[in-house]
Amino acid sequence: MHSLGVVLLFGFVPAVSLCAAPRETDAVSFVRDLAPVLQQKCVACHGPEKQQGGYRVDSLERLMKPGDSEEAPVAAGDPARSHLMQLLTAADEDDRMPQKDDPLPATVVAKFRRWIEDGAQFDGPNPKQSLADLIPRPSHPTPPEGYRHSIPVLSLSLLDEGRLVAIGGYHEVLIRDIDSGALRQRLTNLPERIHALRPVNGGRQLAYAGGYPGRSGEAGLIELGSAESRATPRVLARAADTILALAISPDGKQLAAGGADKIIRVIEVTSGREVRQLSQHADWVMGLAFNLDGTRLASASRDGTARVFDPATGEMLCAFREHEAPVFDVSFVGEGKELVSSGRDGRVRFWTADKGEQRASLKDLGGPVYSLAVRGNTLLASVADGSVHEIVASEHRLGARGSVRAGVALLKVAADAQGKLVVVGGEDGSIAVFEPGATQPRNQFLAWPMAVLSP
Repeated sequence: MHSLGVVLLFGFVPAVSLCAAPRETDAVSFVRDLAPVLQQKCVACHGPEKQQGGYRVDSLERLMKPGDSEEAPVAAGDPARSHLMQLLTAADEDDRMPQKDDPLPATVVAKFRRWIEDGAQFDGPNPKQSLADLIPRPSHPTPPEGYRHSIPVLSLSLLDEGRLVAIGGYHEVLIRDIDSGALRQRLTNLPERIHALRPVNGGRQLAYAGGYPGRSGEAGLIELGSAESRATPRVLARAADTILALAISPDGKQLAAGGADKIIRVIEVTSGREVRQLSQHADWVMGLAFNLDGTRLASASRDGTARVFDPATGEMLCAFREHEAPVFDVSFVGEGKELVSSGRDGRVRFWTADKGEQRASLKDLGGPVYSLAVRGNTLLASVADGSVHEIVASEHRLGARGSVRAGVALLKVAADAQGKLVVVGGEDGSIAVFEPGATQPRNQFLAWPMAVLSP
Protein backbone atom coordinates (compact mmCIF):
# COMPACT_ATOMS: atom_id res chain seq x y z
CA MET A 1 0.00 0.00 0.00
CA HIS A 2 2.45 2.66 -1.19
CA SER A 3 -0.04 5.44 -1.71
CA LEU A 4 -1.79 8.24 0.09
CA GLY A 5 -4.51 5.72 0.87
CA VAL A 6 -2.60 4.79 4.02
CA VAL A 7 -3.20 8.29 5.35
CA LEU A 8 -7.00 8.01 5.44
CA LEU A 9 -7.38 4.30 5.99
CA PHE A 10 -10.40 4.15 8.23
CA GLY A 11 -13.93 5.33 7.64
CA PHE A 12 -15.97 7.77 9.65
CA VAL A 13 -17.36 6.86 13.06
CA PRO A 14 -20.22 9.27 13.90
CA ALA A 15 -19.55 11.42 16.92
CA VAL A 16 -23.17 12.48 17.36
CA SER A 17 -26.55 10.96 16.76
CA LEU A 18 -28.84 12.50 14.17
CA CYS A 19 -31.91 10.68 15.41
CA ALA A 20 -32.39 11.57 19.08
CA ALA A 21 -35.66 13.46 19.48
CA PRO A 22 -35.88 16.33 21.98
CA ARG A 23 -38.57 16.42 24.62
CA GLU A 24 -41.37 18.85 23.77
CA THR A 25 -40.23 21.07 26.62
CA ASP A 26 -36.62 21.23 25.38
CA ALA A 27 -35.50 24.35 23.55
CA VAL A 28 -33.61 23.55 20.37
CA SER A 29 -29.95 24.55 20.63
CA PHE A 30 -28.21 25.57 17.43
CA VAL A 31 -24.82 24.55 18.84
CA ARG A 32 -25.90 21.22 20.33
CA ASP A 33 -28.68 20.08 17.99
CA LEU A 34 -28.21 21.68 14.57
CA ALA A 35 -24.52 22.52 14.07
CA PRO A 36 -23.42 18.83 14.15
CA VAL A 37 -26.06 17.93 11.54
CA LEU A 38 -25.01 20.75 9.23
CA GLN A 39 -21.33 19.85 9.67
CA GLN A 40 -21.86 16.16 8.92
CA LYS A 41 -24.50 16.36 6.21
CA CYS A 42 -24.18 19.73 4.47
CA VAL A 43 -20.73 21.34 4.69
CA ALA A 44 -19.15 19.04 2.08
CA CYS A 45 -21.34 20.62 -0.64
CA HIS A 46 -21.96 24.01 1.00
CA GLY A 47 -18.69 24.91 2.70
CA PRO A 48 -15.19 26.25 2.05
CA GLU A 49 -14.37 23.67 -0.65
CA LYS A 50 -17.61 23.68 -2.62
CA GLN A 51 -20.57 26.07 -2.68
CA GLN A 52 -23.40 24.46 -4.62
CA GLY A 53 -26.01 27.05 -5.50
CA GLY A 54 -23.66 29.73 -4.18
CA TYR A 55 -24.71 28.79 -0.64
CA ARG A 56 -22.58 28.06 2.43
CA VAL A 57 -23.62 26.69 5.81
CA ASP A 58 -20.28 26.36 7.60
CA SER A 59 -21.12 29.12 10.12
CA LEU A 60 -24.36 30.64 11.35
CA GLU A 61 -23.53 33.91 9.61
CA ARG A 62 -23.18 32.14 6.26
CA LEU A 63 -26.21 29.93 6.88
CA MET A 64 -28.38 33.05 7.10
CA LYS A 65 -27.14 34.58 3.83
CA PRO A 66 -29.01 33.76 0.57
CA GLY A 67 -27.33 31.79 -2.17
CA ASP A 68 -27.87 32.17 -5.90
CA SER A 69 -31.64 31.83 -5.44
CA GLU A 70 -31.64 35.07 -3.39
CA GLU A 71 -34.36 33.54 -1.19
CA ALA A 72 -33.96 33.95 2.56
CA PRO A 73 -32.65 30.65 3.96
CA VAL A 74 -34.11 31.40 7.38
CA ALA A 75 -37.04 33.70 8.10
CA ALA A 76 -37.02 33.85 11.88
CA GLY A 77 -40.38 32.80 13.28
CA ASP A 78 -41.74 31.59 9.93
CA PRO A 79 -40.61 28.13 8.74
CA ALA A 80 -42.95 28.27 5.71
CA ARG A 81 -41.04 31.29 4.33
CA SER A 82 -37.64 29.77 5.08
CA HIS A 83 -35.97 28.38 1.96
CA LEU A 84 -33.89 26.04 4.13
CA MET A 85 -37.04 24.28 5.35
CA GLN A 86 -38.37 24.04 1.78
CA LEU A 87 -35.17 22.27 0.73
CA LEU A 88 -35.15 19.91 3.71
CA THR A 89 -38.76 18.83 3.11
CA ALA A 90 -38.95 18.84 -0.73
CA ALA A 91 -40.72 15.75 -2.15
CA ASP A 92 -38.54 15.72 -5.30
CA GLU A 93 -35.16 14.05 -4.58
CA ASP A 94 -33.47 16.39 -7.06
CA ASP A 95 -34.55 19.38 -4.96
CA ARG A 96 -34.38 17.93 -1.46
CA MET A 97 -31.34 18.49 0.72
CA PRO A 98 -29.08 16.73 1.36
CA GLN A 99 -28.83 15.54 -2.23
CA LYS A 100 -27.55 12.07 -3.13
CA ASP A 101 -28.18 10.98 0.44
CA ASP A 102 -31.04 9.80 2.61
CA PRO A 103 -33.37 12.56 3.80
CA LEU A 104 -32.77 13.80 7.32
CA PRO A 105 -34.84 11.92 9.92
CA ALA A 106 -38.20 13.53 10.68
CA THR A 107 -37.07 14.24 14.25
CA VAL A 108 -34.10 16.24 12.96
CA VAL A 109 -36.22 18.20 10.46
CA ALA A 110 -38.58 18.95 13.36
CA LYS A 111 -35.66 20.46 15.29
CA PHE A 112 -34.88 22.82 12.41
CA ARG A 113 -38.57 23.80 12.21
CA ARG A 114 -38.82 24.44 15.94
CA TRP A 115 -35.59 26.44 15.97
CA ILE A 116 -36.93 28.73 13.24
CA GLU A 117 -40.36 28.99 14.91
CA ASP A 118 -38.65 30.05 18.15
CA GLY A 119 -36.83 32.89 16.37
CA ALA A 120 -33.68 31.17 15.08
CA GLN A 121 -31.74 32.05 18.22
CA PHE A 122 -27.98 31.56 18.33
CA ASP A 123 -26.54 30.14 21.55
CA GLY A 124 -22.87 30.24 20.58
CA PRO A 125 -20.16 32.83 21.27
CA ASN A 126 -19.76 34.18 17.73
CA PRO A 127 -21.99 33.71 14.63
CA LYS A 128 -18.88 34.03 12.43
CA GLN A 129 -17.28 31.00 14.11
CA SER A 130 -17.00 27.90 11.93
CA LEU A 131 -19.22 24.96 12.79
CA ALA A 132 -16.13 22.81 13.28
CA ASP A 133 -14.92 25.15 16.03
CA LEU A 134 -18.39 25.68 17.46
CA ILE A 135 -19.38 22.06 18.04
CA PRO A 136 -18.45 20.80 21.51
CA ARG A 137 -15.64 18.26 21.54
CA PRO A 138 -17.16 14.77 21.49
CA SER A 139 -16.25 12.01 23.88
CA HIS A 140 -14.37 9.73 21.53
CA PRO A 141 -14.98 5.96 21.41
CA THR A 142 -12.86 3.57 23.42
CA PRO A 143 -10.10 1.89 21.37
CA PRO A 144 -10.14 -1.88 20.96
CA GLU A 145 -8.51 -3.81 23.78
CA GLY A 146 -6.73 -5.79 21.11
CA TYR A 147 -6.39 -4.95 17.42
CA ARG A 148 -7.82 -7.59 15.10
CA HIS A 149 -5.58 -6.38 12.27
CA SER A 150 -2.35 -4.44 12.31
CA ILE A 151 -2.67 -0.90 10.99
CA PRO A 152 -0.07 1.51 9.55
CA VAL A 153 2.00 3.67 11.88
CA LEU A 154 0.97 7.18 10.86
CA SER A 155 2.62 9.07 13.71
CA LEU A 156 5.32 8.60 16.32
CA SER A 157 7.41 10.73 18.65
CA LEU A 158 10.28 10.04 21.04
CA LEU A 159 9.81 10.92 24.73
CA ASP A 160 11.82 10.84 27.95
CA GLU A 161 15.18 11.50 26.26
CA GLY A 162 14.60 8.68 23.80
CA ARG A 163 13.65 6.00 26.31
CA LEU A 164 10.00 5.93 25.23
CA VAL A 165 8.15 6.19 21.93
CA ALA A 166 4.61 7.53 21.54
CA ILE A 167 2.64 5.97 18.65
CA GLY A 168 -0.63 7.25 17.26
CA GLY A 169 -3.23 4.48 17.12
CA TYR A 170 -6.98 4.10 16.72
CA HIS A 171 -8.64 6.56 19.14
CA GLU A 172 -5.48 6.45 21.27
CA VAL A 173 -1.78 7.08 21.69
CA LEU A 174 0.31 4.14 22.87
CA ILE A 175 3.56 4.69 24.77
CA ARG A 176 6.14 1.90 24.59
CA ASP A 177 9.61 1.30 25.96
CA ILE A 178 12.23 1.72 23.23
CA ASP A 179 14.51 -1.09 24.39
CA SER A 180 11.96 -3.78 25.22
CA GLY A 181 8.90 -2.67 23.29
CA ALA A 182 6.85 -3.09 26.48
CA LEU A 183 3.58 -1.17 26.57
CA ARG A 184 3.79 1.51 29.29
CA GLN A 185 0.56 3.43 28.78
CA ARG A 186 -2.47 3.84 26.53
CA LEU A 187 -3.86 7.38 26.28
CA THR A 188 -7.47 7.22 25.07
CA ASN A 189 -10.39 9.58 24.31
CA LEU A 190 -8.76 10.79 21.10
CA PRO A 191 -9.84 11.13 17.44
CA GLU A 192 -10.14 8.11 15.15
CA ARG A 193 -6.67 8.38 13.62
CA ILE A 194 -3.68 10.28 15.00
CA HIS A 195 -1.58 11.64 12.13
CA ALA A 196 1.00 13.75 13.99
CA LEU A 197 2.68 13.78 17.41
CA ARG A 198 5.16 16.29 18.83
CA PRO A 199 6.65 16.65 22.35
CA VAL A 200 6.01 20.01 24.01
CA ASN A 201 7.28 21.80 27.11
CA GLY A 202 10.29 19.58 27.62
CA GLY A 203 8.29 16.43 27.03
CA ARG A 204 5.78 17.16 29.79
CA GLN A 205 3.08 17.49 27.17
CA LEU A 206 2.37 15.78 23.87
CA ALA A 207 0.82 17.63 20.95
CA TYR A 208 -1.39 15.51 18.72
CA ALA A 209 -3.36 15.98 15.50
CA GLY A 210 -5.86 13.74 13.76
CA GLY A 211 -9.54 13.35 13.09
CA TYR A 212 -12.28 11.58 11.20
CA PRO A 213 -11.71 11.61 7.41
CA GLY A 214 -14.07 13.98 5.62
CA ARG A 215 -15.83 14.95 8.84
CA SER A 216 -13.67 16.65 11.44
CA GLY A 217 -10.15 17.33 12.58
CA GLU A 218 -8.62 18.09 15.95
CA ALA A 219 -5.27 19.18 17.37
CA GLY A 220 -4.42 19.66 21.00
CA LEU A 221 -2.20 18.95 23.97
CA ILE A 222 -2.13 15.94 26.29
CA GLU A 223 -0.58 16.23 29.75
CA LEU A 224 1.93 13.44 30.34
CA GLY A 225 3.02 11.96 33.64
CA SER A 226 -0.41 10.94 34.90
CA ALA A 227 -1.31 7.31 35.46
CA GLU A 228 -4.78 7.97 34.03
CA SER A 229 -5.40 6.31 30.68
CA ARG A 230 -8.38 8.44 29.64
CA ALA A 231 -6.87 11.67 28.37
CA THR A 232 -8.55 15.03 28.82
CA PRO A 233 -6.82 16.93 26.01
CA ARG A 234 -6.77 20.67 25.71
CA VAL A 235 -8.05 21.20 22.18
CA LEU A 236 -6.28 24.03 20.35
CA ALA A 237 -7.56 23.63 16.78
CA ARG A 238 -10.55 22.07 15.07
CA ALA A 239 -11.25 21.71 11.38
CA ALA A 240 -13.87 20.38 8.99
CA ASP A 241 -11.54 17.55 7.93
CA THR A 242 -8.63 15.55 9.32
CA ILE A 243 -5.59 17.45 10.58
CA LEU A 244 -2.49 15.75 9.18
CA ALA A 245 0.50 17.87 10.20
CA LEU A 246 1.84 19.67 13.27
CA ALA A 247 4.74 21.96 14.09
CA ILE A 248 5.72 23.54 17.41
CA SER A 249 7.74 26.75 17.48
CA PRO A 250 11.13 26.38 19.22
CA ASP A 251 9.98 28.50 22.19
CA GLY A 252 6.82 26.40 22.52
CA LYS A 253 4.58 29.44 22.23
CA GLN A 254 2.95 28.62 18.88
CA LEU A 255 1.46 25.52 17.32
CA ALA A 256 0.82 25.21 13.59
CA ALA A 257 -1.69 22.65 12.32
CA GLY A 258 -2.65 21.81 8.75
CA GLY A 259 -4.56 19.09 6.98
CA ALA A 260 -7.13 17.93 4.49
CA ASP A 261 -9.08 21.21 4.49
CA LYS A 262 -5.96 22.86 2.94
CA ILE A 263 -5.75 25.42 5.75
CA ILE A 264 -2.79 26.03 8.09
CA ARG A 265 -3.85 27.33 11.49
CA VAL A 266 -1.35 29.15 13.71
CA ILE A 267 -2.37 28.91 17.37
CA GLU A 268 -1.08 30.74 20.44
CA VAL A 269 -0.52 27.86 22.86
CA THR A 270 -1.01 29.71 26.17
CA SER A 271 -4.30 31.38 25.28
CA GLY A 272 -5.50 28.88 22.66
CA ARG A 273 -6.23 31.81 20.36
CA GLU A 274 -6.01 31.25 16.62
CA VAL A 275 -3.80 34.09 15.45
CA ARG A 276 -3.69 33.28 11.75
CA GLN A 277 -5.02 31.11 8.94
CA LEU A 278 -2.87 30.43 5.88
CA SER A 279 -4.85 29.18 2.90
CA GLN A 280 -2.48 29.35 -0.08
CA HIS A 281 -2.32 25.59 -0.68
CA ALA A 282 -4.66 23.97 -3.21
CA ASP A 283 -4.65 20.50 -1.61
CA TRP A 284 -3.93 18.71 1.67
CA VAL A 285 -1.21 20.10 3.93
CA MET A 286 0.99 17.08 4.68
CA GLY A 287 3.97 18.50 6.58
CA LEU A 288 4.91 21.58 8.64
CA ALA A 289 8.13 22.87 10.22
CA PHE A 290 9.33 26.01 12.02
CA ASN A 291 12.87 27.32 11.64
CA LEU A 292 15.25 27.65 14.60
CA ASP A 293 13.94 31.02 15.85
CA GLY A 294 10.29 30.55 14.89
CA THR A 295 10.27 33.39 12.37
CA ARG A 296 9.53 31.11 9.41
CA LEU A 297 7.03 28.31 8.88
CA ALA A 298 7.43 25.83 6.03
CA SER A 299 4.70 23.59 4.63
CA ALA A 300 4.44 20.57 2.33
CA SER A 301 1.32 19.81 0.34
CA ARG A 302 -0.32 17.23 -1.86
CA ASP A 303 -0.67 20.05 -4.41
CA GLY A 304 2.99 19.43 -5.37
CA THR A 305 4.45 22.48 -3.66
CA ALA A 306 6.32 23.40 -0.50
CA ARG A 307 6.01 26.95 0.80
CA VAL A 308 7.56 29.30 3.35
CA PHE A 309 5.51 31.78 5.39
CA ASP A 310 6.12 34.51 7.90
CA PRO A 311 3.86 33.26 10.73
CA ALA A 312 3.73 36.74 12.29
CA THR A 313 2.13 38.35 9.24
CA GLY A 314 0.82 35.42 7.18
CA GLU A 315 2.85 36.56 4.17
CA MET A 316 3.98 33.79 1.83
CA LEU A 317 7.67 34.36 1.18
CA CYS A 318 8.36 31.72 -1.48
CA ALA A 319 7.05 28.56 -3.08
CA PHE A 320 9.08 25.55 -4.21
CA ARG A 321 7.53 23.71 -7.15
CA GLU A 322 10.23 21.33 -8.37
CA HIS A 323 8.66 18.14 -7.02
CA GLU A 324 5.73 18.23 -9.50
CA ALA A 325 4.08 15.52 -7.36
CA PRO A 326 2.60 15.40 -3.85
CA VAL A 327 5.06 16.64 -1.22
CA PHE A 328 4.87 14.67 2.03
CA ASP A 329 7.28 16.41 4.39
CA VAL A 330 9.50 19.46 4.79
CA SER A 331 12.14 20.61 7.26
CA PHE A 332 14.67 23.38 7.80
CA VAL A 333 18.30 22.26 7.89
CA GLY A 334 21.51 23.89 9.05
CA GLU A 335 20.97 27.42 10.31
CA GLY A 336 17.59 27.66 8.63
CA LYS A 337 18.65 29.24 5.35
CA GLU A 338 17.97 26.02 3.52
CA LEU A 339 15.07 23.59 3.46
CA VAL A 340 14.65 19.99 2.46
CA SER A 341 11.47 18.40 1.17
CA SER A 342 10.41 14.95 -0.01
CA GLY A 343 7.45 13.30 -1.65
CA ARG A 344 5.95 10.88 -4.08
CA ASP A 345 8.57 11.55 -6.76
CA GLY A 346 11.13 9.67 -4.65
CA ARG A 347 13.52 12.58 -4.37
CA VAL A 348 14.91 14.56 -1.47
CA ARG A 349 15.40 18.14 -2.59
CA PHE A 350 17.36 20.96 -0.96
CA TRP A 351 16.31 24.56 -1.67
CA THR A 352 16.79 28.10 -0.40
CA ALA A 353 14.41 29.46 2.24
CA ASP A 354 14.32 32.97 0.78
CA LYS A 355 13.75 32.34 -2.94
CA GLY A 356 12.74 28.68 -3.25
CA GLU A 357 15.67 27.90 -5.57
CA GLN A 358 16.78 24.27 -5.76
CA ARG A 359 20.35 23.55 -4.69
CA ALA A 360 20.44 19.76 -4.84
CA SER A 361 18.23 16.79 -5.65
CA LEU A 362 18.92 13.27 -4.37
CA LYS A 363 17.31 10.35 -6.18
CA ASP A 364 17.27 6.53 -6.17
CA LEU A 365 16.35 6.28 -2.49
CA GLY A 366 13.85 3.48 -3.11
CA GLY A 367 10.52 5.04 -4.01
CA PRO A 368 8.34 7.72 -2.39
CA VAL A 369 9.98 9.39 0.61
CA TYR A 370 7.29 9.70 3.27
CA SER A 371 8.93 11.33 6.27
CA LEU A 372 11.96 13.42 7.28
CA ALA A 373 13.69 14.05 10.59
CA VAL A 374 16.66 16.28 11.37
CA ARG A 375 19.35 15.28 13.88
CA GLY A 376 22.10 17.90 13.91
CA ASN A 377 23.76 17.86 10.51
CA THR A 378 22.17 14.53 9.67
CA LEU A 379 18.89 14.23 7.84
CA LEU A 380 16.86 11.01 8.08
CA ALA A 381 14.43 9.89 5.40
CA SER A 382 11.96 6.97 5.55
CA VAL A 383 11.20 5.35 2.21
CA ALA A 384 8.59 3.14 0.53
CA ASP A 385 11.00 0.25 -0.08
CA GLY A 386 11.48 -0.36 3.66
CA SER A 387 14.70 1.62 4.06
CA VAL A 388 15.75 4.58 6.16
CA HIS A 389 18.53 6.80 4.80
CA GLU A 390 20.98 9.02 6.61
CA ILE A 391 21.80 12.12 4.56
CA VAL A 392 24.67 14.52 5.24
CA ALA A 393 22.70 17.73 4.96
CA SER A 394 25.64 20.13 4.66
CA GLU A 395 27.08 18.12 1.75
CA HIS A 396 23.80 17.13 0.08
CA ARG A 397 24.86 13.50 -0.13
CA LEU A 398 23.52 10.11 0.93
CA GLY A 399 25.13 8.36 3.89
CA ALA A 400 24.27 5.08 5.62
CA ARG A 401 21.21 3.10 4.57
CA GLY A 402 19.30 0.97 7.06
CA SER A 403 16.77 -1.64 6.01
CA VAL A 404 13.80 -3.13 7.86
CA ARG A 405 11.91 -5.37 5.47
CA ALA A 406 11.89 -5.09 1.69
CA GLY A 407 8.67 -3.73 0.24
CA VAL A 408 7.16 -2.63 3.57
CA ALA A 409 6.92 1.16 3.40
CA LEU A 410 8.35 3.13 6.31
CA LEU A 411 5.86 5.93 6.86
CA LYS A 412 7.39 7.82 9.80
CA VAL A 413 10.88 8.47 11.16
CA ALA A 414 12.01 10.18 14.37
CA ALA A 415 15.36 10.73 16.08
CA ASP A 416 16.38 11.60 19.64
CA ALA A 417 18.09 14.89 20.38
CA GLN A 418 21.24 13.15 21.63
CA GLY A 419 21.78 11.44 18.27
CA LYS A 420 21.86 7.95 19.76
CA LEU A 421 18.97 6.32 17.94
CA VAL A 422 16.55 6.46 15.03
CA VAL A 423 13.01 5.08 15.16
CA VAL A 424 10.81 4.25 12.16
CA GLY A 425 7.21 3.09 11.83
CA GLY A 426 5.99 0.90 8.99
CA GLU A 427 2.79 0.38 7.07
CA ASP A 428 2.63 -3.11 8.62
CA GLY A 429 2.40 -1.64 12.14
CA SER A 430 6.03 -2.41 13.04
CA ILE A 431 8.43 -0.18 14.98
CA ALA A 432 12.17 -0.53 14.28
CA VAL A 433 14.98 1.07 16.27
CA PHE A 434 18.37 1.81 14.66
CA GLU A 435 21.64 3.08 16.01
CA PRO A 436 23.32 5.78 13.88
CA GLY A 437 25.03 4.33 10.83
CA ALA A 438 23.56 0.85 11.34
CA THR A 439 22.26 -1.11 8.37
CA GLN A 440 19.96 -3.35 10.46
CA PRO A 441 17.70 -2.44 13.39
CA ARG A 442 18.88 -3.29 16.88
CA ASN A 443 15.32 -4.30 17.81
CA GLN A 444 11.80 -4.39 16.39
CA PHE A 445 8.34 -4.74 17.88
CA LEU A 446 4.70 -4.38 16.86
CA ALA A 447 3.07 -1.09 17.76
CA TRP A 448 -0.37 -2.54 18.50
CA PRO A 449 -1.61 -4.93 21.17
CA MET A 450 -3.17 -7.67 19.07
CA ALA A 451 -6.40 -9.48 19.81
CA VAL A 452 -6.34 -13.19 20.49
CA LEU A 453 -8.71 -14.68 17.92
CA SER A 454 -10.56 -17.90 18.48
CA PRO A 455 -9.72 -20.72 16.04
